[in-house]
Amino acid sequence: MTVRTLEKKWRELRLLISWYTAHKYTQRDINIVGQYLKSTIFPTEQLKYKAREKSIADGRVVGDILFFLWELDEQVFQHPRVRLQLSTLILLMRFMGSRPGELVHCSTYLGSNQGLHWGDIDFELLVDRDRTPCWVAQIRIRNRKGRRGQEDKDVIEHIREDKSMRIICPISALLALGLADGAFVEIATADELSAMVAPPAGCRAFSLSIKPDKRDLPVFRRVQEGSISSLTILQAATLRKLLAELGRRAGYVKTLRPYCVRRGYGKDLDPNVTVAQRNRQMGHANEDTFLHYLSNASSIDVQNIMNGRASDQGLIDFFATMRPNLHARIPLPPGAFLRHGRSKRTSSCEPGKKSDEQPKAIAMLGTAAGLPFDAPLERPPPSKLLLNFLRYDRDRAQTIKQYAASRAGDKVGLAEMVGALRLLAEPGVRDLSYPMAPHGSKALRETRSMSVVRSVEPDDV
Repeated sequence: MTVRTLEKKWRELRLLISWYTAHKYTQRDINIVGQYLKSTIFPTEQLKYKAREKSIADGRVVGDILFFLWELDEQVFQHPRVRLQLSTLILLMRFMGSRPGELVHCSTYLGSNQGLHWGDIDFELLVDRDRTPCWVAQIRIRNRKGRRGQEDKDVIEHIREDKSMRIICPISALLALGLADGAFVEIATADELSAMVAPPAGCRAFSLSIKPDKRDLPVFRRVQEGSISSLTILQAATLRKLLAELGRRAGYVKTLRPYCVRRGYGKDLDPNVTVAQRNRQMGHANEDTFLHYLSNASSIDVQNIMNGRASDQGLIDFFATMRPNLHARIPLPPGAFLRHGRSKRTSSCEPGKKSDEQPKAIAMLGTAAGLPFDAPLERPPPSKLLLNFLRYDRDRAQTIKQYAASRAGDKVGLAEMVGALRLLAEPGVRDLSYPMAPHGSKALRETRSMSVVRSVEPDDV
């Protein structure tokens, strides 16, 4: 335990006593206890002011993480929807700056099943300036820190469809999850979605209706017995573990946490809005709170300023984020590769397993000039094992194909993208083995005589 942790527990204790007994400590009492902690408890227990490094995942880091998650990651999750849910949560945290407890279940409110529900999202169809249909999601955030349960303090964020880069389009993912859950009244398939090209005559926008029995259904739910739970929301602790393991598999030495994405949101937001707007977006009561989100690294090119040169802000921003900590040759844990075996690959959320402990990168100097620090990282192509695996994991292969086409500049329609993602989002039990591969003692004998039709070649992925 650190000094900050004990001080936090003391504040929480005062709050609980106030809630349950209506007793409020005077400022004199608070000062007396604070002085006792400082003079007696801290020295006796040898408590120290330890600080966790404030890593920042900016837009480049988030984009790299999403690319790795979809196109290079060899982790086999307990259900295909986990990958889609994780990707969507990263996008929502990036575009809304949300805390984990605003989207998934917070341990402080154990058993409440509170988080983002389908009733909190209003999907609106409108005609964009280029005369094409465009979907916008109005997302109501009900569970902000310190304002949970106060309806008059709810905020609404607007997320629009990204037609140019589908991998960073949260609308595609949310519509796919909604169709898989049967949440909409008007549409049930991607084909019905494609038929909706404009609002009715005389209307500026058309809103999708959420079924009454789906309004309280969490959008992001946990895995139970091989399928996605029909009711139980995803835990914030599980999200933290999934993110930490994803960052480690992607080669980031420092731990990837939800607040890394939130700090990146604040970093990019701050220079473009007023202080009042920033406080509203971040959910802060005052402007001083934002100081805790600033990186430990200096944000000023002091050396160039002292030498009378123009500031190299790009270099300074580079070291303020997680980008310098990306090491493509970092030793990866068991389960990170398909060759590690199925039993290890499907154990991504084992309780009691610490994901914050990052392995050290291999010290290695290159023998040739590399790329500039601000150039996009050239990741290696997918492994042969992954390409072979994608022949049978056709749902993910189709999603990768659509994302690659969009990244290459080809037009990928919303309905086409949603149709591919919906196959991953279906909550039922999935068989993670190869098709037609029997289990048990007969597996080897029976599969030797089987001919497999390879309809999806690796080159098509």
